[in-house]
Amino acid sequence: MAIPGIRRLLLAIAVLLTAAVPCPAEEFPLFDCIAPNVAFWKDVYSRYTTGQAILHDATDLSIVYEVMDLGPVGDDIGQANRDSIKEALEKYKAIVQGLAAGRPPATAEERRVRGLFAADLPAARLQAAAGNIRWQRGQADRFREGLIRSGAYLAEMKGIFRSQGLPEDLAYLPHVESSFQIRAGSKAGAAGVWQFTRSTGSRFLRIGSAVDERYDPIRASHAAARLLKENHEALGDWPLALTAYNHGAGGMRRAKAEKGDYPTIFREYNGPLFKFASRNFYSEFLAAREVAKDFRRYFGELRLESPEKGCRELTVPAGLRFADACRRYGVSADTLADLNPALLKPVRDGGRRIPAGYRLRLPAGAKAAGPVLAAAAPEPAKGRPALVYRVRRGDTLSAVARRHNLPAGAILLANNLQSADRIFPGQELRIPAAEGAAKAKAGSSRKGKTAAGGT
Repeated sequence: MAIPGIRRLLLAIAVLLTAAVPCPAEEFPLFDCIAPNVAFWKDVYSRYTTGQAILHDATDLSIVYEVMDLGPVGDDIGQANRDSIKEALEKYKAIVQGLAAGRPPATAEERRVRGLFAADLPAARLQAAAGNIRWQRGQADRFREGLIRSGAYLAEMKGIFRSQGLPEDLAYLPHVESSFQIRAGSKAGAAGVWQFTRSTGSRFLRIGSAVDERYDPIRASHAAARLLKENHEALGDWPLALTAYNHGAGGMRRAKAEKGDYPTIFREYNGPLFKFASRNFYSEFLAAREVAKDFRRYFGELRLESPEKGCRELTVPAGLRFADACRRYGVSADTLADLNPALLKPVRDGGRRIPAGYRLRLPAGAKAAGPVLAAAAPEPAKGRPALVYRVRRGDTLSAVARRHNLPAGAILLANNLQSADRIFPGQELRIPAAEGAAKAKAGSSRKGKTAAGGT
C-alpha cells in the first residue's frame, strides 16, 4: 500500500528536477514580431519567380497588394516592366490615400484593398501606409538553382562552422547573399558567395589584382565563420550577430545600446542606415534556412552538385604561370580554374603569375612532379630544420624578421617575394636558418654589385 505513495513521491521529485533543468535556448529563435516577415520571404524564395513582382507594405509584410506577372525578363527586369510596376504602385497609393481621407470604398478593388487592413486602423496609419508601398522580385527559380549549386560546398561549409564551435546552419546564409553564385557581385562592391566587401574581406582574405579569395567559397567560408564569431562575441546572440553581417557590428552595438534586444530593435529602431534590408536580414536567413533544409517540400527532388573529392593544396613558393601549372601537374585549364576560383582573369590569361604563397588546389590525380611540388614543404637547412611561420593579422615583414632575429631581406629571398607588402594573414613563410640567411644576404649583395657594374 505504501508503494503507490512512494511512486507518487518519486514522480513528483522527477517533475521538479526536470523543471529545474533549463531548456537550451533556440539559437535562431522565430520571434512573433517577425513571423509575418519570415512567411513573406519563404514565399519569395519558394513560390514566386523572378518573372513576378510582389507589391507589398514595407513594414507589415503580411499586406500584399498584388503579385504581378512581368513581361520578358533577364537579370534585369527591363524598362517596360519597371513602368508597369510604377503604374501599379501609384494605383495602390491613390486607393490607400482615398481610404485614409475617409472615402468609402466604391469598387471591388478598393474593397479588397480595404480588407487588407484592420477595420479599426486609424486614418493616420492608412495615410502612412500609402507612402510605404514597395515591390520585391520573386526568387524561387534563382533559389532552386542555388540549392543545386550548394551541393558542391554545403557539407564542407558546415564542417568549417562546426570546427569553430558555431552552428552549422550558418552555412545556409549564402542563399540570402548570393544564391551560391561563385562570381556574384553587387553595386556596393561585394563579391563571392558570402558577399564580402573589399574592406571587410581584406581583414581575413587575400585580395589583389591577381588573387581575390572572396571568390573561393571555401576560403571565404573560413572568413565568414571568423566574422560571424566576432559578431556573436560582441553582441551576444545570433539574431543580432546575423543582422550585423548586413548592418555592421558597430551599428548593431548602437542599436542594442538604445533598444536592448532584437525584437525591440526590429519593432522600434530607426537608425539612419537601419533600412528595409537590415531590418529583414534575419527574417530572410530564417526563411532561406527553412526552405533549403526542407527543399523537397518546396521544389521536389533535385539533383544537387557533388563536392570535389580528394583535392589537395600546394603552396606556390615562387610566381608560376597558369599555363605552366596546367602542364606541370597535368590538369586542364578549366579544371584548374574551377578548383581555384580566386585566381583572377589576368592570371588565367597569362598576364600575371600565380603569386608566391598562394595555396594552389589540385585534383587528387594531378601529377606529383616538378620543383614546385618539392618546394611545397620547406627543406631543412644544414644543422637545423627550417621553420615555417604563419602570418597573423597585423604582422609586418620587419616584425616577423625581428621575431626570428633575421634581416627582412633574407625572408624575402627565402620566399621568392618581391616586396614587403606581399605578406598577408594565413600565409606560410619559410624562415631560413641563420647560416642560410647569411649566404642569401651575401648572394644578394654580389648580385647588386654585378648589376651596378662591379666585378
